Amino acid sequence: VSGYSVMNRAEYVLSDNTYLISSRVDIGKFIDIPKASKDNGAVAQVWSFTGSDAQVFRIRPTGGGNGAYWIENVNSGKVLGVPSGSKKKGAAVAQYTDKYTLENKWYAKRSIYDDSCIFVNAYSGMVLDLAGGVASDGTKLDQWLFNDTKAQNWIISRL
Repeated sequence: VSGYSVMNRAEYVLSDNTYLISSRVDIGKFIDIPKASKDNGAVAQVWSFTGSDAQVFRIRPTGGGNGAYWIENVNSGKVLGVPSGSKKKGAAVAQYTDKYTLENKWYAKRSIYDDSCIFVNAYSGMVLDLAGGVASDGTKLDQWLFNDTKAQNWIISRL
């Protein structure tokens, strides 16, 4: 949306808890770490529900009252972020050990369409995006300029 910043949206307030995060493109597809990897740099994807902790994320405030969150995979203990502080459109979103850098922190903003959430990377200002807007098993997550599509909206379900 030209000339409109996603940061103007109302904050999506989340409590420190565990969640499933599904795509608004297809609510049956959940953010997932492939093969329950515990490796740094494992690129996040969407996948049909498996019941595995590879699809469970602890979302918690980073502290300091700035409204940022860590999105930590319960299985690996690693947080979602972008590699090496990338500000490149299409940069993969992967899991990393170092949660204290800005590229591994996210702001949660409320969608204007429903109760879904838009995650904005604290470093790049780009949003968590379903690559190509396609919700098929194995579709990777990336960061992209805010375009207000379903591919950038996420359904947060507390466990």
